[in-house]
Amino acid sequence: MLNQNINLQEQNPDKPWLHKPEWAAGKIKSSNKKSTYFALFFALFWNLISWPITILFVPKILKEKNYTFLFVFIFPLVGIGLVIWTVVLFIRLIKYGESVFIMKSNPGVTGGALKGIIVTKVNVKSENGFKVELNCINRYSSGTGKNRTTAERILWQDEYLIKHEVFEDDPTQSAIPVLFKIPFDAKETNEENPRDAIIWKLKISADVPGIDYKAYFEIPVFRTEESRKDFEIDSSSLNKSMGKISGDSLLESSGIISEKLMNGGVRFIFPTAGKKAIPLFLFSLVWSGVVVLLWIMESPPMMIKIIFTAILPFLFYGFLDRLLYKSEVTVSNDSISIMNGWMGFRSVHNLLFSDIEEIKLEDATQSDKRIFSSITLITNSGKKITIARRINDRLHARHIIEEIKKAISGV
Repeated sequence: MLNQNINLQEQNPDKPWLHKPEWAAGKIKSSNKKSTYFALFFALFWNLISWPITILFVPKILKEKNYTFLFVFIFPLVGIGLVIWTVVLFIRLIKYGESVFIMKSNPGVTGGALKGIIVTKVNVKSENGFKVELNCINRYSSGTGKNRTTAERILWQDEYLIKHEVFEDDPTQSAIPVLFKIPFDAKETNEENPRDAIIWKLKISADVPGIDYKAYFEIPVFRTEESRKDFEIDSSSLNKSMGKISGDSLLESSGIISEKLMNGGVRFIFPTAGKKAIPLFLFSLVWSGVVVLLWIMESPPMMIKIIFTAILPFLFYGFLDRLLYKSEVTVSNDSISIMNGWMGFRSVHNLLFSDIEEIKLEDATQSDKRIFSSITLITNSGKKITIARRINDRLHARHIIEEIKKAISGV
């Protein structure tokens, strides 16, 4: 494989999208198998280390009654979570196999398009359709040796929902069209420096009974002679596959409540995070335990104790914000009302339609490899008012903005 890559690089020195065999062939297999075996290796490695260490500590804890060392049980608990994660990945791999992304444009072009079709090994039936997502990611590493850590940061993201696949009458497979407009100023694929690489990932997912369908592809995206700042995409063929998706169906899994009013208006209620706040709460408790241990133990430097303690209030504030923050927007007659904030301390903004300059989608924060977005309203005087925040799906946010604009225009 290495020799083949070298040969391709020598044959195409000015075309890096032809430097890998699957890129050159324009047929890219999903990385599901690779991810599954990596998860298996990591779960085995973690458990083989954490369980023996924990078992060795138990007699010492019981004998000396030094219960401050109970924190070691966190590591085998994480190990159990890794095993569950690995099992899910194996079931998904067995159920769906490896999908293939067949590129109709090679490469994807900055200031151009990414075109192709994703073909599955089995027919995937999903009432809610297929979500197709494209991400430009900065994968970077810090530290060296055992202290080396790798993380990913999303630089750009776009997505859409496909209601009708191409081979709807074929019981043996599914085919989902891919068409994205890529910004001219987006970064192109660059893996020359593994410690600071730019990669492009195509993701597809669908909600189905049991284990959901998901597949990931690492694809080539480069600036070529076809790149144009004023490029516009023809999405007419894609629109046919998108079909008509009701607003209720689109928001069904988000928890966002949509209400049509008698006077032709609309109301959207963005609830608190509820159960989704629990992971941050548990993490905050674990962090609190670490802080307590640091202050009990004499060896850690004072600066470390202070830093870890200073982070704790921010963690609990984040948990409370997710638990208590709620927003609601009502568009009725000739005005819009926005109410948001913590329960019991919410602010209310009432504006006439004539006061509104723009309603737009903004990227806000990142978490779990997703960009969380906000919907903001800009007044004629330049004041910015948040309608909703931490929306984890752009499809939902775009639909909400479209519905609010329709209610304002009276369409």
